Amino acid sequence: MSYPVEVRRHILAVRLKEGLTYEQTAARFGVGIASLTRWSKRLERKTPEGRPRKIALEKLDEHVRAHPDATLDERAAHFSVTRNAVFEALRKIGVTYKKSPAPSQGRRKKAAYFPRGDRGAGG
Repeated sequence: MSYPVEVRRHILAVRLKEGLTYEQTAARFGVGIASLTRWSKRLERKTPEGRPRKIALEKLDEHVRAHPDATLDERAAHFSVTRNAVFEALRKIGVTYKKSPAPSQGRRKKAAYFPRGDRGAGG
């Protein structure tokens, strides 16, 4: 569970004001000791790599159709988002990557596969 910064600040202020240990504070407020020690070092949550985590599904769908063999990292760089954001967005629009049925392992290529037909992101 993520606590707002104001709550974190209040809990740490009570700890300092009353001279409580981390164990006593954790028991009193029902939070973990590790959380208290982490909050004492940094109150705000860290964001992954400082980049956005959401991506426009319509634009991603267009990009997949234009560049079906692009990797997750290439798509993440194109949209300036995290790799996981691209992965989750691809999952939402129903795009998976399948190997072609070519028998030779060396000649197999990954390509985008749209299981729901050619309906795009809105379908």
